[in-house]
Formats: sequence, structure tokens, C-alpha cells
Amino acid sequence: MKKRSSFAISILIIISLILTACGGNKTATTSSAPNKTEAPAAAGATNDEAFTLKVGAWFLDDLPQSTDFKAASEAKFKEMYPNAKVEWDILVSEKYFEKMKAELASGVGDDVIFNQNIPELAKAGYLADLSDQPWVGTVLDATKPSITFEGKTYGAAQTVATFGMFYNKKIFADLGIAAPKNWTELMDASEKIKTAKIVPMVGGFKDQWTLSYLLSGLAEITAQNPNLEADYYNGKAKINGPELQGAFAKLSEFAQKGYLNKSALSIDWPQTQIEFGSGKAAMLYQGNWLPGVMAQIFKDKGFTPFEVGFFPIADENGKILMGVGPDHSVSVNAKSKHLQAAKDFLALTLSQDVLSVNLKNVGLPGLKGITASYDQPAMKEINDALQNNPTTLHQFIYGSFAKSAADGMVRMGEKIIAGEKAEGDLDEIQKNYDKDKASIILP
Repeated sequence: MKKRSSFAISILIIISLILTACGGNKTATTSSAPNKTEAPAAAGATNDEAFTLKVGAWFLDDLPQSTDFKAASEAKFKEMYPNAKVEWDILVSEKYFEKMKAELASGVGDDVIFNQNIPELAKAGYLADLSDQPWVGTVLDATKPSITFEGKTYGAAQTVATFGMFYNKKIFADLGIAAPKNWTELMDASEKIKTAKIVPMVGGFKDQWTLSYLLSGLAEITAQNPNLEADYYNGKAKINGPELQGAFAKLSEFAQKGYLNKSALSIDWPQTQIEFGSGKAAMLYQGNWLPGVMAQIFKDKGFTPFEVGFFPIADENGKILMGVGPDHSVSVNAKSKHLQAAKDFLALTLSQDVLSVNLKNVGLPGLKGITASYDQPAMKEINDALQNNPTTLHQFIYGSFAKSAADGMVRMGEKIIAGEKAEGDLDEIQKNYDKDKASIILP
């Protein structure tokens, strides 16, 4: 699981670089809840101590969005600590996470730490308990398992990512298809698209993380149970039970009816951008970065642009459960020599003025009440879907599932797409889960 998560992280880094170059007509989106996450009170502004606060991250580069975010953070921090300096410890690669863990293990490390492993780092004793911080009450419910350990909060998911179905609005309009509201409508739409000699949904499962997220989404709508992983762990549900059987049955339906491209197992995520952008495929199951990526693809490849739409997949009854996962999570080093200042800095990165800079054109807020602006209309559709549907932490992705079982699910998915029999595979996955259950870190 950890290996696949790191790979997804590196993909998100590349995507973030692409997204900052995208443009278009600006659309503002606002959640209905008031913003309760403000920068800390001005009491800290009387602190004239001169010190350096180190902040570590992997996603901040030299492009405008990153430099603007750093500048906004520094300006707010300067208001509180006039003589303090912020030192950014940036390594834009997966090696950042190796470096971060090595430094924490040696008793040093940055004061403020952007990461994606809060429960693991908290269990090791590296992170400060932030349960009493005022922003804790504003975090999205779906992110709580990823920011807590043994009932305490050790960080915040500053930004989150979600997956769903993106579609070519022109193809749908030409064929008289409305955005499907349930699984039956999705299958009917796929049949019409296939009849028109267009690939209904393109898959790039050579990159296994794309298949992992699809299986997660199918399991979420099939089970309609945000506590499914906990139920597996406590023995209330079985991996070879109806939840995953239903998810793989849906994947099989897509494959057997010819609604996937024949090259689904041999092409990667970048190639799916080409297939979708060229109009050869009508749909692509991906993350919220896709609209910005496609704007760049249209520009770079010379494809005729079309409006990209979004809808969350649903079960036969139209019930939706959207998987949400942390993208940029942030914590405080428990051994920081400037513990209060580090907590204050973290809090200001979650405030409207600063977080909105990091979200622009790229991310979705991990806290309630944050207003963000996007260049791509589909981003508003994604945010609206998140505001109006129940959510859960992406299942089988973020550590509350045995790695051997998660890998087994991907292999089973590959067999189904290839048209091979997968009888008994779920039983084998259950055995691996039971064998490696002790490796799971619960919130």
C-alpha cells in the first residue's frame, strides 16, 4: 500500500506542475458553511523573538502558485512574529518522504511538516498533539481517519483529492445522453457510446494506481458503508462478502460488455489523456486534477477543445458515496524548539487568505467554509458533488488495509479485465488480509 501511495504522490506532483499553467474562464465556488478557520489571534504579534522556523514539503516548486502560497504564508506569519524567518525545506520528489522520516527518527526534522502519513508518524511519536486547536472542528469528516491516531488529532488535510467520472460533454450532447444518475443509466450510456464506435471509458491500468482508485470507487458505491475497512478489521464483514463481490461484478460488466478500451492493461495514465483528449473515448475515471490537465493537453497536442464534465458514480438506486483522500496534509514536529510558533504557522496555512492561494486552479479544501476559485468549470461540478453527497476516506488506499490484500485486489481486477477467471481470488485475498492484519495502523 505504501509503495502505491508514494507512486500516486509522485503523479500528483507532476500534475500540480501541469495545472498551474492552465487558463480559462474563471468560476468561483463557495461552500455553504462559514469559514471558522482563521489565522491565530494577534496576541502572538507582540513576540519579538528572532528565530527561524523550518517548513518541509514536497509539492512546492518555483511556479507562481507555489511561490504565491509561500509568500502569503510568510506575510501572515510576519504579522505574528515580526523578527522570525521562515525557511522552506523543499524536495520535489518521493525522496522528500525518505528524508523526512530519517530526520524525525534522528530526533531533528522540520518544525512544520507536510506529509501523507499522519497515523504512522503519530504512532512513532514524531508529531505534536493538535487536538485542542480551533481549526479541528472544521475538518472534513472523511479526512478524520487520516489525521488522527488513538483518538487524538495530529494534523490537518489542508487539501483533498477525489475521484469520479469525467466525460466529453460534446459526445454526450451529440448522442443525446445526459450525465448518468445511477449505474443502470451509466450502462445504457456506455452502450450508446459503443454503438457510435467510440470507446465508452478509457483505462490506463498499466499504472496500477488508476485501477486501485477505480476499485475503491466501485466498492464505495456497492457497499455504501463508510466504515467498511473497520468492519473488515473487526470481523463484521468479510473480504469475500457481497461488498467486494459487487464491486468486481461491476468491473466485470464494464469489461465483458466492451465498454473499456482493449488496451486498458497496456497503456498508462498519460496515454489516457491522449485518448480522452482526442475524442476517441467519451469517459475517464480520474482525480480532480483532470480538468486542468486536459486544458494543457488541448493546448500542447492541438486537439479541438471540448468542455469536460464530471459526475460521481452511483449504485443502481442512485446512491452515491464519494471517496476523498488527503493530498497536502500538515503536522507539527513534537520536538520542535518553537512549538507554539509552529502551531500558529500551521493554523494560518488553513486560513481563508492563505489556503485559497494553495487551492487556486488545483485543489479542493480539506476544511469546511473555504472559498476557492477555479479556471475550469468542471472543478465547480466536483466541488458541488462533494458538498451535496456523503463522503468517505478512499477505501483500500490510505493504510487501513493490508498491503498484500490491496495488491491482490489489483491483480484480481487485472484478471477480470483480461477476461480470465478469478474464482477463489477473494478467498485468497482474505487469507492474506488475515495474515498481515497486524501491519494495519488504525486511526
